[in-house]
Amino acid sequence: MIQSTSTYDGAVIDISKLGLTANKSSGASSSRSAQVIFISYAFRLDNRAEVLAELKLSDRASDQEILAEGWLAWREDLAHRLRGAFGFGVFDAASRTIYVARDIFGTSPVFWATDESQVIIAASSRGTRALLSFSPAHNKTTLADFICGGEIQREQTFFEGVSRLPPAHWMTIDQSGIQITRYWSSADVPRAQEVDNPIKRFREHFQRSVRNCFSSGKSVLFLSGGLDSSSIAGALHAEGVTVPSLSLVYHETKDWTDKAYLAALEDGLGITLDGTASDAHNPLEDISKWLAVVDGPYLPYGHSVSSQLLLKARALGYKVVLSGHGGDEIVSYGFGRLNELARQGRWLRLWRETRAAAGLYHESRFRLFRRYLSQINWFRKVERKLRFQVKGKTWSGQQYMSEAFAKTVDPARFRRKFAGERLDHDERMIHEEVLNSPLQPLSLEVIATCSHAEGIETRMPFYDRELVELSLSLPSEWKLREGLSRYILRKAMADTLPRAVVLRQDKFDFTDNFKRGLLENKDEVLALTDPETQKLSDWVNVDLLQNIRSQFMGAIDSIETADAFFVWRAAVLATWLKVSSEPLSKPQLRVIQEG
Repeated sequence: MIQSTSTYDGAVIDISKLGLTANKSSGASSSRSAQVIFISYAFRLDNRAEVLAELKLSDRASDQEILAEGWLAWREDLAHRLRGAFGFGVFDAASRTIYVARDIFGTSPVFWATDESQVIIAASSRGTRALLSFSPAHNKTTLADFICGGEIQREQTFFEGVSRLPPAHWMTIDQSGIQITRYWSSADVPRAQEVDNPIKRFREHFQRSVRNCFSSGKSVLFLSGGLDSSSIAGALHAEGVTVPSLSLVYHETKDWTDKAYLAALEDGLGITLDGTASDAHNPLEDISKWLAVVDGPYLPYGHSVSSQLLLKARALGYKVVLSGHGGDEIVSYGFGRLNELARQGRWLRLWRETRAAAGLYHESRFRLFRRYLSQINWFRKVERKLRFQVKGKTWSGQQYMSEAFAKTVDPARFRRKFAGERLDHDERMIHEEVLNSPLQPLSLEVIATCSHAEGIETRMPFYDRELVELSLSLPSEWKLREGLSRYILRKAMADTLPRAVVLRQDKFDFTDNFKRGLLENKDEVLALTDPETQKLSDWVNVDLLQNIRSQFMGAIDSIETADAFFVWRAAVLATWLKVSSEPLSKPQLRVIQEG
């Protein structure tokens, strides 16, 4: 009735048999029994002690025992009771029900599909496809998103019929069908809530999360010198722990801004840094391997660089990587407060607070300030008359698709209006929009899947439920104040990190190195994007691609950023179309016994 892979990372359920009477010899129909049939990558329970106490289980109880007993005690509320990174499935023999749940951020992947009377659940899209009896077609909607460099669906994947269980959702499967329900939402978190000693509370939540993610003797930190990864090092230092650290270094790159901050961390925290020279790299290095791992063309532009640290961590024998990924999204820059100040007519304060956004985005403070003058009615009218209205950030990119392909995609999806374009937007709107972006779980899936492929678990302390709920509920002045973004994180770490790191506003931009890498590997890029030898004409605008390729051939030092990204996407797409057609090996399955 239920078959599972030997590593618990996939299961096949025959719904048609869920309604049958349980085997009488097992006593399953009359006893309280539940069995774990699926556990995803990166599974970690951060509130294990509390759950064990509530369920009255021994400290030696396994993850499987905790999940099974948790289901029997709390039923569908189980996911809401757990903290950490989790994706799992439980079979209840008595009620003939399958329960599947995923953590609120999506740090632990869960995919599923139906195949006649069967439901397949797995930790990866590729694993799900391998368990199907047919080869699903490419999903045109998600491919259109990728080609245009924009949004990716929350539930759909790059294959028709293969879906992901969205973060913060549980799913039940029984004879009556499949039900998917959301159990947590950022919208349910109180707004602008006054909190006693918020800095102390934030610091306590963050340090607890870092402790939960750290594993002594097995962990290494990916350290960039930015505020997020530095804060992890600082939280451990405050507890007397100096964590081994790996960094990408760009000593030959003139604009590398991380160097001074890494030096300050070495001096201030006693960190010994293991650097990997990354000035020159091929953005398409090992691309076939990684596309097969993630089972789709989506990879971050900097994956070829960041994956070097993953491979190095494995070579050095580390099992756990600590990453500052998510700090921007969880804490929030606080730039929505700028519009709040404009709507309140607090222009002097607004001018002072523009320093953070101008520094981060390398934009003129005057131009940034001027954007918010649209809150004044007469100024807005003058702007319209002069046709000098500042344009919004509505995503387009339709020009990158072939004409025939573009006709198959609903054009309405390219007309999305972002929260920041609304005259009435505030910080909470911006914060929630970022957290709910479909790119969030997609990037986390890529991290989890690529890490798992190398035998490593990447843990991200910022993805903590209490931490994000506190950040969401705080008034906006705790996120942007004194010209400093993510103000509360800086205040929480002020006594631990070097002052230069606490006050850091800039970020090293990898774009020039990315473009240089493409130009230094021109022959490979041109070969992969040749419409005559690659099957790209059905998908991309060949005329535009050929025009960019012609410019690319003659380029020596640089290329337009948008053109570089499109050429890279075309090369990735051509490679993935080949990789996705390769046959899959079906995993060994074992039958899960009832009771």
